[in-house]
Amino acid sequence: MGEIVSKTIPDVDKSSRYAYSYSNFKLNNDLFPANATFVDPDFFQLFSFDFITGSPAAINDKSSTLISEEMAIKLFGSASEAQGKTITQVYGSDLKELQIGGVFKEQPMNSSFYRNAGSAYINFSNFKDENKNVLEDDWKVYNTLFVQIKDTGRVNEVQQQLQPFIENNNQVREDFQVKEYVLDSFSEMAHNDRAEDVGSATWAHLPSPLSLALM
Repeated sequence: MGEIVSKTIPDVDKSSRYAYSYSNFKLNNDLFPANATFVDPDFFQLFSFDFITGSPAAINDKSSTLISEEMAIKLFGSASEAQGKTITQVYGSDLKELQIGGVFKEQPMNSSFYRNAGSAYINFSNFKDENKNVLEDDWKVYNTLFVQIKDTGRVNEVQQQLQPFIENNNQVREDFQVKEYVLDSFSEMAHNDRAEDVGSATWAHLPSPLSLALM
């Protein structure tokens, strides 16, 4: 749905899909949990990351990955040593070479994007390589979608434009029936989950069929 929203709703200024990878990184003969997430290039324009080396623009390259300082130290000893190096991504029996295009400082522990033991980001176009059986329009697959709407006066209009997609979801997800798509401010998501007695992981670390954030 991320591509549909970005292409058909003009009031959405930027958007990024967000889906976890269950791959590992391989260096020499050692395997490490990649803690990787597939994102679109707009992700680093939506959220602030402090880069030590390289550039967030490297996420535009399908063959690149951006890693945190902790991951860089674990793999190569330092951020500067990691920059430009090649790491092998392992998923199942498949291997892929990725070049480290940048190293960013760890997000604080209270951040939605903090990952224990380091983290990495990979261009979302690689999602299909790891999930070969997933179709482009497969509504059975979970992922999160963040959007930016600069004109706050258009939020209600955008929300109305999302409602026709309810039928797409409900036809293929008898186990997850959607009544309404609601735009929720990213800064308010955790507060709302706590108020409704919902685990905070639902907004920060567990994907949903559609989760949009008003930036």
